[in-house]
Amino acid sequence: PKISVRYAVNALIRYRPYVLLVLSNTLINVSNRLAHLFVPILIDEMHGTHADLGIALFLNCILMAPCMVAHGWMMKRGIQNRLPYIAAGIFMSLRVVTMAFCRSLEAVIAVQILQSFGYGLLQPAMVRAVSEVSPLRLRATALSLATAFQIVFSTLLGNNLGSICAGLIGRNATFAAGALLGGGGPLTFFFHGPYSVAAEASVAVVVSVEAAASVAASVEVVPLATSVVYWVMMKICSRESMSAAVFKM
Repeated sequence: PKISVRYAVNALIRYRPYVLLVLSNTLINVSNRLAHLFVPILIDEMHGTHADLGIALFLNCILMAPCMVAHGWMMKRGIQNRLPYIAAGIFMSLRVVTMAFCRSLEAVIAVQILQSFGYGLLQPAMVRAVSEVSPLRLRATALSLATAFQIVFSTLLGNNLGSICAGLIGRNATFAAGALLGGGGPLTFFFHGPYSVAAEASVAVVVSVEAAASVAASVEVVPLATSVVYWVMMKICSRESMSAAVFKM
């Protein structure tokens, strides 16, 4: 039977390796959003223009596609996926921590290229990691849920956390905290044990529950449907009988 989204999510949130992966990816992206929040602020403080901000954003993205291609090349050469995943966290951390030491507009702009390396490696590494730690039957839901945490939750948490921490502990301390989040993300994910047995158990539980639900639904629906059809047929037959009686008269 098909697995509904509700039962798939219920199985995934009970599955430790997947939860750690989502947590890891969220931490890395919170670090990324925290750094991204201060880019326009630093450029403005150093009397930069909209053109300077545009160049910084351009450097954010310029190497993402080549890094994604490089990830595919590494996978074909038999390199483990954890290597580009850890490298992505390192690049994100370096971007955040170096922003604390930038004393010129050019330095702030140049540092943004680290984001291009980090995000370009993180995206394909995250997708592959999801496929490695989630059962095939749950993979679409697993990827959608991980992406939702990455885009929505990380953005909200990173922006708000950066603003609050900058007011409480200062900007440089906030950068240091962001660097720890970015570096701790990959470590969080790789502190898990074997996942194959748990994955199969999760699928078995979900399929069993779905099958039981389907049987229960059929037990309830079939008699009701039969009664409705019987009632309709009786009405039709009674109308035909009345029509025949009137015709004979």
